[in-house]
Amino acid sequence: MLTGFCVRCNEAGLGLVQAVLFVDTLHPVLESWGFHWDAEGGKAEAQQFSRSDAATNANRWRASPFYHMQQEGNADYHLDLTEPASDRFEILTELREAGHTGYFAMIHPLSGDDAIGEMDSLYSRWSTTKPGGFTQEDIGVLRNLVPALALGIKTAALRRIAQSLVSAYLGRDPGRRVLEGRIARGSLESINTVLWYSDLASFTAISERVDSATLIALLNDYAETAILSVTENGGDVLKLIGDGVLAIFSGPSLTDAAKAALGARRKLAERVVLLNEQRGSRGEATTDIYLSLHVGEVFYGNVGSDERLDFTVIGPAVNEVCRIASTSTATGGSLVVSSEFLALLPEEMHMAFADAGVHTLKGVSQPKRLYLERRPY
Repeated sequence: MLTGFCVRCNEAGLGLVQAVLFVDTLHPVLESWGFHWDAEGGKAEAQQFSRSDAATNANRWRASPFYHMQQEGNADYHLDLTEPASDRFEILTELREAGHTGYFAMIHPLSGDDAIGEMDSLYSRWSTTKPGGFTQEDIGVLRNLVPALALGIKTAALRRIAQSLVSAYLGRDPGRRVLEGRIARGSLESINTVLWYSDLASFTAISERVDSATLIALLNDYAETAILSVTENGGDVLKLIGDGVLAIFSGPSLTDAAKAALGARRKLAERVVLLNEQRGSRGEATTDIYLSLHVGEVFYGNVGSDERLDFTVIGPAVNEVCRIASTSTATGGSLVVSSEFLALLPEEMHMAFADAGVHTLKGVSQPKRLYLERRPY
């Protein structure tokens, strides 16, 4: 939208050489987005401002014309960059030294009390190299046109916010299904899928000896290793249950899904080793992640009440995969799989697993034969 807007403005003779937009967002990782267009490149580029860089972002914000416009209650700011006053802000000096002659900045309110997160305004700046800078007619054109652009960007931003939030809180596939309109209570689909359940070793013991802030940091570190390993290998994380992670793997076939789950397991093991080295070097508590893999038919969709719905999987196989994980202490393995899961794998992959015997699982009527990972395949 920014690229098209600038191209059409220049076709009408406005003489833009650079345009920049900033808009806050509601995202677990990002504070805001920036979009930069210049006539030489011809195409707008996106820039992300991460929450992890909050201090740096805040310093840049306070040094910008927008911050002072907001503090002084000014909706726009027009400046001839050939005048000495253009050195008031570093960005203005940079633009003047690059040959820009005119600068115009605007703050566009996007909402009132119904702001989503901090997305209450859109910030834009425009510059030209025309002799004499922007004319009053040019400024009038921008004042008339940019609010329509801001409304279009708000619409696109809200769609992106919705996509990122449902993906973060529901999972990628459930989030996609919800946005497609599959939100009716009791709307369930029967699927055969590979189930993953991972949990932290000795989590209760660790929680009793560290403070809450330390515990949350530990939980986030290890949850990230599991979640990234699942999603990078095509799985969908459905639930974070305390220190546990419930996920499913689908694919062209259940064998493909099982191989993807094992690929995620390999990445998880690598990440845990690296994480433990990093945390250990800082004198922080370390642990391990134990995992179970199973396969079965589950119902996938919306359950709950009209007031509170959950998009999840239900069925005996879900309970079974959680109970299989609980045998890791007794079996001594960090990966335990069911005989049904092992049967999905090609024969040559069976050598990577050792028979752990038949186990009676709590709440499961039939005993299950389980297998331990002997070596990563």
